[in-house]
Amino acid sequence: MSITEKQAGEFLEDPKKEEEYTKNIEKEVKKNIKQRKGRKTETKEDFENNQKEIQEEEAKEILRENYFKIIEKLKEFCDLREDYYPIISLWTLGTYFHKQFETYPYLFFNAMKGSGKSRLLRLLSYLSYRGEYLVDMTEAVLFRTANQSTFFLDETESIGSKDKTSLRALLNAGYKKGASVKRMTQKKTLEGKEYVPETYNLYCPIAMANISGMENVLSDRCIKLILEKSDDDIINRLIENFETDEEIKKIFGSVCRVCSVSLTDDSKMFKLMNDYVKTRYNNNNTTNSTYTKKLHINNSTNNSTNNSTNNSTKYQELFDKICNSTLFGRVLELFRPLFFIAYFCGNDILDEIIKISEIIVSERAEDDVQENRDVSLLQFISLRSPGEWETIKELTNMFKDFYEADEEEIRLINNKWLGRALKRLVLIREKRKVHGKTEVILDISKALKQFRICKGVKK
Repeated sequence: MSITEKQAGEFLEDPKKEEEYTKNIEKEVKKNIKQRKGRKTETKEDFENNQKEIQEEEAKEILRENYFKIIEKLKEFCDLREDYYPIISLWTLGTYFHKQFETYPYLFFNAMKGSGKSRLLRLLSYLSYRGEYLVDMTEAVLFRTANQSTFFLDETESIGSKDKTSLRALLNAGYKKGASVKRMTQKKTLEGKEYVPETYNLYCPIAMANISGMENVLSDRCIKLILEKSDDDIINRLIENFETDEEIKKIFGSVCRVCSVSLTDDSKMFKLMNDYVKTRYNNNNTTNSTYTKKLHINNSTNNSTNNSTNNSTKYQELFDKICNSTLFGRVLELFRPLFFIAYFCGNDILDEIIKISEIIVSERAEDDVQENRDVSLLQFISLRSPGEWETIKELTNMFKDFYEADEEEIRLINNKWLGRALKRLVLIREKRKVHGKTEVILDISKALKQFRICKGVKK
C-alpha cells in the first residue's frame, strides 16, 4: 500500500500518526492471512460441479425462453386448441434430449380434412432435432435412420393395413429405448464378400397424422391430439416459408447449444424417483413426510448417501407433483419425459402440463368408452334382419341386453343416446312416427361394413 505525499508530511510532523498507520496495515495483513487460511481449496470435483451448475442454469434459461418461442411460432401458423400448444412445445424441445429418457411418446394428430395437419408436421420438422417430413415410410428407412432422426409421418392411413405389418411392429417398439432389429448386411473382407448381422436401434421421436385414426396398439404409444378446421383468415393465407424463417433457425441453433446438458442428472433422477415411489407407496399408506424422515435418517451415514439424499430432496417437489397427479401406467410412461422437461423450464410450466395431461387422458378415456360402445352397436345392428321397422325403445332394450358392460355404463344407454348414435353413424335408412313412437329401418349392410373396418376384418 503506497503512502501519499500528504501522509508523508503528516508523519514527519506527528510520529504517532505514522505508528497508528503502521498498526492498521498490520491488522489488515493479519486479517487477509486468516481469511486465506480458512478458505477451502477448490478440488477438481468442486470445479466440475460448479461448471455443471452454471451449464444447467444457462440451459434452464434457454429452454424456458425457447419453450415460449415455439408456442409463438405454432400460434403464428397453426390454429389449435389452447392446451395443445404447451404439449407440442415441450415435445419438440424433448426431441433434442430424447436419448436421455427410457421412453419417448409419439405424437398423433387425428385431423379432419383441411385442418392443417400437414402444415403442422412440416413446421415441427424444422423446429425439432434433425426433423424429417415424410409422406411414406418404409421399414428399411425407419430402422436404418431412426437413431439420428425425428420423423414426421403424414397420410398414415395405410399404416394399419396388412402389407404394413412389419413397419407397424417396428413402430410399436420404437418409442422405448433398447428396441432394435437385426438385418444381414453385406461386407467386404480379405476373403471376399460375406453377410454379417448388423443391429439397428429403433428408438426415436415420431409424430404422425391422418384423418381415419390409428390402430389400437400403436395408438397406445401416442399422445393423441385432435385437429379441427380453422376459420382464422390470417393463418389460412400464410405462406409456409419455414426453411428460410430466421426465427425458426434461431430456435434450432439456441436449443442445439444446450442439448448436451443432462436433464435427468445423468440418469440419476430415474433411480431417485423409483426410490421415492417405493417408499411413498410402501404398505399402501406411506406418506411424503415418512419419506422425508427416511431421507433425514439416511443423511447421517456417509458422503455418498448425503449426495443421494440432497438430490432426492432437490427433486422431491417434482416427484410429489407427478405422483399426486391422476396419471399412472402407460399414460404416465408417455407423459413423464414431458414432465421432466417442463420441470427444467420452470415450476409454472410443470404445473400447467400436469393439469393439461390429466384433461387429455380423461378425454381419451371418454373417447375409448364411446368408441367401444359404437363398435358394439355396429355389431348389434349388423346382426339384425334387414328391411324391418323397429322402434327406438325396442332397439334400446335389446342393445342393453346385448352390450357387455358394467351397470354404470348400461345406465347411460337410453332412447335419446341410441337415437343420436344411429344418426351420428348414419345408420337410419327410413324413419317414421307411429302412435307417437319413433320407428326406423336400419342400414344393416352399412353397419356390417363399418364393424368390419373397426375390427380390421376384410370382407
